[in-house]
Amino acid sequence: MTPSVKPAPCRATSALCAGVATLIAMQAAAMQAAWAQSEGARAADCAERSPRLAYGGTFYDNDFSFLEDPCLPAKDSRDVLARQTDRAKRIDLGAGFLVSFGGESRLKYHDENNHAKSRLDGRDNSFLLNRLRLYGDLEIGEHLRVFGEMVDARSFGESFAPRGTEEVHWDLLNGFGEIRGVVQGMDLHLRGGRQELLFGAQRLISPLDWGNTRRSFDGGRAGLTSAQFDVSAWFVFPRTIEPDATSDRDEDTRFAGAYATYRMNRDLLLDLYALHLDREDEDAGERETWTLGARHAGQEGGLFWELEGAYQFGDQKAPGTGAATGPELDVSAGMFTIGLGYDFAELLPWKPRLSLYYDLATGDDDPDDGEVNTFDQLFPLAHAYFGFIDLVGRRNVEALSLRLSLQPHPRLKLSLAGHRFALESAQDALYNAGGAAIRRDPGGRSGSEVGQELDVTATVSVLDRVALQLGYAHFWGGDFVDDTGAAGVSGDASFFYTQLTARF
Repeated sequence: MTPSVKPAPCRATSALCAGVATLIAMQAAAMQAAWAQSEGARAADCAERSPRLAYGGTFYDNDFSFLEDPCLPAKDSRDVLARQTDRAKRIDLGAGFLVSFGGESRLKYHDENNHAKSRLDGRDNSFLLNRLRLYGDLEIGEHLRVFGEMVDARSFGESFAPRGTEEVHWDLLNGFGEIRGVVQGMDLHLRGGRQELLFGAQRLISPLDWGNTRRSFDGGRAGLTSAQFDVSAWFVFPRTIEPDATSDRDEDTRFAGAYATYRMNRDLLLDLYALHLDREDEDAGERETWTLGARHAGQEGGLFWELEGAYQFGDQKAPGTGAATGPELDVSAGMFTIGLGYDFAELLPWKPRLSLYYDLATGDDDPDDGEVNTFDQLFPLAHAYFGFIDLVGRRNVEALSLRLSLQPHPRLKLSLAGHRFALESAQDALYNAGGAAIRRDPGGRSGSEVGQELDVTATVSVLDRVALQLGYAHFWGGDFVDDTGAAGVSGDASFFYTQLTARF
């Protein structure tokens, strides 16, 4: 049987169907491309909120929101320990209650030669430090939060009494209530209780993580945050350290201030701050000062830079005269930092990063002129900027520092830093990282050359949140140190340490 020929309408219908099929295929291809682009964007978002960056400089700033990211299962790079301990983060209890638990354990060994107590005093010391931090964070709906953190810091095997920053037994490090909301598109928080403070590059305000006990304050703080701005204001009292008792607050020291950060873009920022410190001390003298400062940091390609400066003014009563009597001295002091460097990570193997920094903090060249010119470093992290041996603080100092970091392996980072230290005023003292005067020549005849220091560290990421660090530092005393030392006491010092830190 001869097959029949399809009429023209059937041929037209076939052409229409083919056209429709082509359009459907094109739409499907477009949707697939859009889906792939969306998946790529989501993967990039996951990469930006890496689980390894979950911990902040303070535990109350930890950000574990990546756990709720829908693309996490496909892009999860956490190791077994991180996965298991993260089960204790952001636990939904229902009714708007969200709770997190975590902490840190750190074991550190010190071998100090000629600088026990961070002084060039001819004494040696070798010992172990152990620190355990545990925190709980409870969010109640969108507007309420309660945060608590305990610290237990202990010292073993010291030849001398532990430093004030080395030992405290089960003390409250952070404990506050917080109210949160939104004002003009900015996140608002009002916080009251014990809390750590960390601002800028930590030159003047830091929790002092190097110290075994860390630093915190009692009082209130308010803050506003947006994509471009952070603004904080506070009024607090420093927490005292009492090894065998619950730490109280120092009622004789009041610290208030405001700190604002403007992020011009991802690579440029500007900080502005005003700080007020009022100390009443019968032995050291009453002192009330204002510190006004600014900091700018930026990066363009591999080039990066930083500038920070601050001016202090106020008044101080002479030591030993009492708070209500004695001559009143004017305070006029300042500090300045400038740094410039280049990151060769895109150009060279081992990702070299090289920088040169200059630091200055004023000293007092005439104690009888009715004016105090020695800069008060407030509550700093001096350890990060003036050498690991902690012989130098941000008071009466000029320092030139050359720093190099290398990463020969993704889990290994090497750092080297060379420092040259001098007194800004030869008549003023050399102050250590804690701000204590350790050497002085009132006549200035010993000159201003303090010495040089070399610091070397190696950090190994054993696991994502377990790190082993080894460090060695050597200090060579200059003319000032040699001339002001006791007979038979060397002006040189050395320091070796190793520490193992695990976060959970």
